[in-house]
Amino acid sequence: MQLAAKSQNIEGHHLWIRGLDRDGYAAYSIRGYRTTGSYIALVAKLGRRLRPGMMSCHRWSLCHYRHCVNPDHLYEGTPKDNVRDMMEAGRMASFKGHTHPSKGRKRNSLTEEQALDAKFSTDSAGSAARRIGCSVYHVRLIRKGVLWKHLLC
Repeated sequence: MQLAAKSQNIEGHHLWIRGLDRDGYAAYSIRGYRTTGSYIALVAKLGRRLRPGMMSCHRWSLCHYRHCVNPDHLYEGTPKDNVRDMMEAGRMASFKGHTHPSKGRKRNSLTEEQALDAKFSTDSAGSAARRIGCSVYHVRLIRKGVLWKHLLC
């Protein structure tokens, strides 16, 4: 497969010029199976499929473009490796607020007022998340009724 036809090389970054997923990562489909451009690039680099439980991770210390598929910016790692790299590079919402009792970790604790704002705001999930101080994912879960279930529909 020729990834060069699907990406543009700009200053050492192979930026995907085809479709992106909702989070801005390179989206790719092979015979109806959806995957990411970074997965395809890493498999091509390694010459084999990824080992079970492993994933294509982006070296955020080298590159901050989610849609970059440069094989030199990718490595085979665990989901834990991926989260660690994202946190070190500031690519993941930090935990703040109260300490989680079972893990001793910091976690975000929304007030009911903030949860109501997230649920009923007409803003995009991203705008609401920035205003409230939580992740877009949490805003979406609140809006779907998965979190803060007791809030009125």
